[in-house]
Amino acid sequence: FFLLSGPAAGPPPADAGGATFHLDFTFSNHDPGGATHFLGAGEVPLPRLFLACGALFGACAVAWVRRIQRERGERRGKPVKNGVHQIHHLMTVVLVLKTCTLLAESVRYHYIDKVGYSEPWAVVYFTFAFLKGVSLFIVILLIGSGWSFLRPSLNENEKKVVALVLLLQVANNIALVVMNAGVAGTVRYNNWRNLLHVVDIVCCCAIMMPIVWQTKALENSLADDQINEAEGEGEPEPGRSGGDQRILRRLKLFRSFYCIVVAYIYMTRIGVYLVASMLDYQHTWVRYFLEEALALAFYIITGYMFRPGGSNPYFEGRDDAEGETEMKPLAKNLESKFAMEPNDV
Repeated sequence: FFLLSGPAAGPPPADAGGATFHLDFTFSNHDPGGATHFLGAGEVPLPRLFLACGALFGACAVAWVRRIQRERGERRGKPVKNGVHQIHHLMTVVLVLKTCTLLAESVRYHYIDKVGYSEPWAVVYFTFAFLKGVSLFIVILLIGSGWSFLRPSLNENEKKVVALVLLLQVANNIALVVMNAGVAGTVRYNNWRNLLHVVDIVCCCAIMMPIVWQTKALENSLADDQINEAEGEGEPEPGRSGGDQRILRRLKLFRSFYCIVVAYIYMTRIGVYLVASMLDYQHTWVRYFLEEALALAFYIITGYMFRPGGSNPYFEGRDDAEGETEMKPLAKNLESKFAMEPNDV
């Protein structure tokens, strides 16, 4: 800015006195109806989008709780076979945290759109986002390890993976907070964004390890049974034929779960970014819609695959003597697998 005084044109002389001034700028966007928005044209729908997604996840949480109550026989007070395990309650926690995260994000974007800032709600959002991220990765890890189903506790390798996931999630959320406070396009912003992507990918790889271990343990257990039957070593144990069928069903289930997790990671970490790079400034909200749609599909499929109930191959045979006969060699196979091949992923 040049401050010109007097009729003379051109820059002021070198011996002219200085001047100071203060400027306040207010930037906003106006839609065709004349309404004022502090969000970009492609981000104006985000408050309503996150509110609708929060309502959908909330409905899923209510349906999940009702399924647990029905399985436990609490609705009618009649004793039924309990197919509810601790992992189901943790899955409920994930759904509740996901719902709270989306609702907090909806309110945060609403205040940004109306007044231009939302520091208090940003703290609420980042708190729920951190808890949701940690709980989601840990629940996937526990499902893949067979916790509360094959064994009541985790082994040392699995505990190390849990600790690694917690540490990476802390680093991930620190990077997210710094990015939110930074300016897009700066060197600092780009560095933290790259760190966020690297940490997220490492986290995804870490939760795949127990699923691979569990799948290999089931394959080894089934192969050992087939070798013993082929060699005719003694009389078959009571219930082993039915146990083999259950192991085979669980093996198919874990293979399907592995494929679903890989597809979810690929679509949300790579596919969504490829789609976002092709969007114009008026449709940037499509990226967030795809992320939440994929997350909802993943939650529903995972919940159906590992739903409470005796008909689920993941949990069947847990409470009867025949199931105990089948679980002992499989649990032993798991422990020997982790002890002998801790790095076989």
